[in-house]
Amino acid sequence: LDDGSYLGIGILAMQRKDSVLLRAVGKISQYIQEERKKQTKPVQATKPDAKKKVENEVTMAEEEKNLGNACFKMQKFEQAIQHYSRAVQLDAKNPVFLSNRAMAYLKLG
Repeated sequence: LDDGSYLGIGILAMQRKDSVLLRAVGKISQYIQEERKKQTKPVQATKPDAKKKVENEVTMAEEEKNLGNACFKMQKFEQAIQHYSRAVQLDAKNPVFLSNRAMAYLKLG
């Protein structure tokens, strides 16, 4: 129910017009509240695990970038691109990985 429906129901309640409708709306409202409670179950137990996973992926991405840098210095650009691509897959929010990969593609020709 949207806010307009509640206003209409409130007017009916103030005038005590349709008691059957008011009871039905009360039951529907109670059902909606129960469903909302079911949908908003706490997920605190999984948050630390998820945070740990993200931290682990960021660390692995940095390691891949370092491997890519080493390959780049040795002018092994194809291998560097592979490492930078893995880094992007692990942490797509870090623009350095994309920049490094782009530079490796430029050097590759």
